[in-house]
Amino acid sequence: MKSVLISGGAGFIGSHMCDRLLLRTDIQKLVVVDNLWTGLFENIAHIRDPRFHFVKSDVETLQTSDKFDEIYHLASPRIAAMVHEGAEENDLRQSSRGIPVCSTC
Repeated sequence: MKSVLISGGAGFIGSHMCDRLLLRTDIQKLVVVDNLWTGLFENIAHIRDPRFHFVKSDVETLQTSDKFDEIYHLASPRIAAMVHEGAEENDLRQSSRGIPVCSTC
């Protein structure tokens, strides 16, 4: 049985990943870490699976003694922090792969 961590799991993609991962029978525990700056609790509120555990925290400061077999890192701490702190819109741009990047970092 596996233990899985998703950082940024309350976002659009992360919440759908939670739904898909919980279909697997080999997962004993699914831990989602999200600070809810850009993700929404509503995206995961429907999950009632006892294997699912939500932790409201920055992934950078998460402290746990759990060991994980799989980790899916979907959080973007620097970009989320800039959005939360009110960075200028022109400071954020898309990379050639469509990934948000900061032009002032």
